[in-house]
Amino acid sequence: MSESLNDMFMKKPRSHKTLTFSGKSAVIDVFFSMNCLKELSDYYEQSGDYRLAFSKIAFYMYQETDGGDSEINLEENDFTAASDEELETLLVSILETDERLKDVYEQTQADNVFERFYKANDNLIKSAISPIAKTLSQNPKAINLSNSSAIKKMLEEYNAITRSIDFPYIKKMQELSAIYNKAENLSRITEAFRYTEHFRGLDLSYLNAIPKFDYPEIKPILESVSKINFNIAEIIKPVTLQLAQLQTDLLSWMQPVFSDITDFMSSIDFSMLTYHYQWSEKHDLLVKFGWFYLNELSTEVIDEIYDKKDTITQDEVDRLVVQDFRKNRCERLKKVVNKWDDSPYFKPRKLVLHQALVSHSRRCYNASTTLLSIHTEGVITDFMRIGLQTPKFRAQEALNDITEYLNIQPMGSLSFSDWQIYSEVLERILSAFVEHFDCANPDGASNDSRHKIAHGHVIEAETEVNSLKRFLYLNEVYRLFSYLDKRVQAKKNA
Repeated sequence: MSESLNDMFMKKPRSHKTLTFSGKSAVIDVFFSMNCLKELSDYYEQSGDYRLAFSKIAFYMYQETDGGDSEINLEENDFTAASDEELETLLVSILETDERLKDVYEQTQADNVFERFYKANDNLIKSAISPIAKTLSQNPKAINLSNSSAIKKMLEEYNAITRSIDFPYIKKMQELSAIYNKAENLSRITEAFRYTEHFRGLDLSYLNAIPKFDYPEIKPILESVSKINFNIAEIIKPVTLQLAQLQTDLLSWMQPVFSDITDFMSSIDFSMLTYHYQWSEKHDLLVKFGWFYLNELSTEVIDEIYDKKDTITQDEVDRLVVQDFRKNRCERLKKVVNKWDDSPYFKPRKLVLHQALVSHSRRCYNASTTLLSIHTEGVITDFMRIGLQTPKFRAQEALNDITEYLNIQPMGSLSFSDWQIYSEVLERILSAFVEHFDCANPDGASNDSRHKIAHGHVIEAETEVNSLKRFLYLNEVYRLFSYLDKRVQAKKNA
């Protein structure tokens, strides 16, 4: 349980800004997570200087940023020597990504902006945990004993907590069941409690005051504050003290469980939990309109669609996405296709894919759609043959194998967000291959059918939307295969 939840399930928000420090340009993801806050606090405790601590956190955020295109590598001195104006630009950018922090910041008084920023974060956390602290303080400090099934109930609560973090794919959470293996047989534990005098009258009902990580219950808290940081070890400390008074053999059953509970809960970055909840809502909305949360689609477009979710139409969503990729002569789409050359499954098709891109940019969508539909099968079967070295010459069988292979990858190796996207795209590609097509009745199949396209029976004018989607599906296939190639190589090295 050493990996944090945001490493296991989530990828960080894409809030990249190009800023200047000591006259040098730097791309920084300005999303201020709990990890950033922890580092800021550590830097301030070490130096006692708010400005120096903020300049160091700027360097930390620069190091943590993925996907920056800058060819200049900045050092920590570039940030500590930056002007106040340059650092303040980053500070303002952080506030613009978090309205809750911005509101608290505007109400906070301090001698300078860096002290104000530090205290605003401190005030935000205090306001978040105060309801929890108040609730717990209203309960007796000593644990009153009441019934023998209390520990079982508590572990069931913990089980419910971990299940609720699956967002909704329970399959990916099966690895967490290893935690409970240390308890081996819960019924034996509760049976032991039944005959233990120490646990007569044990009442752990106060634990119900701890918020469960089940979104209907926690959503109001998550929406009111972006950073929550309470010490789960302190919350369960009274329980562990009671356990310390028990017989040694019984304690040996329980200690590993509580240790894992503490480690697991301490690993949660609640700012990332909040972010992923919002990410999932936007992703689900895009799926509803036939798209998905694209890495290449600008955040502004996604936010606009989400802000209008109650009134926006299918045509409006399609128009916004298409226009974003059409800008500057399809510059964004060209960058996507050019990246494919480093893949052994895409590179042999470089000429074909280039011609598909030219056809799309010239609005010859029948040509681009046909080329991409046919060669998607080649890319997939080449991956099975070359990458996994388990040849499957039918795309349907290959896609089923790839999906199964994706689902058994360890959680720590893939962000949950990427897993959702890959699963969605694989399902859509598969649907194009499994749709029934009968040459005697070609009109019985939709124009999305790969077989209808390959047999030359799609003769209606294709749309820019369908052509663009096939490029984007292939791009997610490229990203997925790049990830799986690394997993295969890691397995070989091991």
